[in-house]
Amino acid sequence: MDSSSADVAVSVDSVANDLKNQSLGSDRGDSDDDNHSKRVRLKLEDLNWDHSFTRELPGDLRTDLFPREVLHACYTKLLPSTDVDNPQLAAWSEPVAELLDLDPTEFERPDFPLLFSGASSLVGAEITLGEILNSKSERWELQLKGAGKTPYSQSADGLAVLRSSIGEFLCSEAMHSLGIPTTRTLCLVTTGKLVTRDMFYDGNPKEEPGAIICRVAQSFLRFGSYQIHASRGKEDLDIVRSLADYAIKHHFPHIDNMNKSETLSFSIGDEDHSVVDLTSNKYAAWALELAERTAFLIASWQGFGFTHGVLNIDNMSILGLTIDYGRFGFLDAFDRSFTPNTTDLPGRRYCFANPPDIGLCLPLVATQMTRGR
Repeated sequence: MDSSSADVAVSVDSVANDLKNQSLGSDRGDSDDDNHSKRVRLKLEDLNWDHSFTRELPGDLRTDLFPREVLHACYTKLLPSTDVDNPQLAAWSEPVAELLDLDPTEFERPDFPLLFSGASSLVGAEITLGEILNSKSERWELQLKGAGKTPYSQSADGLAVLRSSIGEFLCSEAMHSLGIPTTRTLCLVTTGKLVTRDMFYDGNPKEEPGAIICRVAQSFLRFGSYQIHASRGKEDLDIVRSLADYAIKHHFPHIDNMNKSETLSFSIGDEDHSVVDLTSNKYAAWALELAERTAFLIASWQGFGFTHGVLNIDNMSILGLTIDYGRFGFLDAFDRSFTPNTTDLPGRRYCFANPPDIGLCLPLVATQMTRGR
């Protein structure tokens, strides 16, 4: 090991030791003590695991990791491919554990870092570990970020570094506390391996400590999950509808239960001033709610000076959640042109001023479905 690698190894040990035994405390106040004592607390093996996404939607017939275009499928079953060396649990969130009915003492298990680094089998072998139905019948999906290459990785290695993983862990939990819709983070595990990254995209890559986080959200479906199939036209239209039906069934059930006697409608802005009845077209009602959730999310960002550094359709949740904290930042002073993404500096298309305009375009994928496309 050369001196630079030795320095990195010492650095990761220092950071890991500083983080060790650090947790985000419960959301509850003192008045919640009685309710807290009654909360369900389960071991990992006793959680109510479910796999509705893989059960109800078409999957890839192949299971190899080779980056490729995956056709006519919504997911690929595979094993995490991250190489780990004595992974360590660095940080965790007890409030997120409570969402899952997970007993916080489970974080103390010796095999917990192995399970949440993908190095040991948990219930479900995909990088999306599966879904958990808690005691309130809420559905929560668990997803590993940094667990290795998948067919969807393109030229990337599918790995993550400790620096950015700490950023996502802290910011996602802070955003939740601010009242901004967001994905959550259950835990952060260091892999014991080094990952090469060019932090400033200036041609000077360096080795950094690797890490994996476990993200938690009610769904990780994004606008891009629909657009990729919609872009193939009639060939994949059935998949677009299946994805929409799945989302409405599990995450927007009130749309299926709308009272047909209600008179709810909106104009789709055509030259002939067409009007869509929301009670007779669930996709139209869904498109409207996507627009409302997206608008609320972006307004919340703007109110706190938050800027998403890569605001494309793959980083926009259909639930209106902040998702993917790879590049983000907050304004120190008002600056419409601020961008936290160094690769965005020439055009600044993701700068602070642009999310409202970007958000206007995103619900169009769902709106097209109301017109049979």
